[in-house]
Amino acid sequence: MAFSHIDCFSGPGGICTGLHAAGFDTKVAIEYIKSCVDTYAANHPSVHIIHADIRNVTAEQILPYIPEDGIDLVTSGMPCETFSTAGNTSRSFYDDRQF
Repeated sequence: MAFSHIDCFSGPGGICTGLHAAGFDTKVAIEYIKSCVDTYAANHPSVHIIHADIRNVTAEQILPYIPEDGIDLVTSGMPCETFSTAGNTSRSFYDDRQF
């Protein structure tokens, strides 16, 4: 039986991709940024994705997707804007999100 997983601050789904390769079954993902939600949904269509600010997510939105024996792992992605080469990196040295 696969380990179960909830993916918080999921971004486009990189953590889910790695955990899926390791045998995990992601049940729920929570992400605020619409473009990330769209990418996640395209790459992981079996995962229930909640497109919302995590501070507003309720148990009623998550619990229907949780197995009776619970969840084995909850992960939280990190903001990656300061590490990405896609944006303007000249200010990344001074960006507090990297700490």
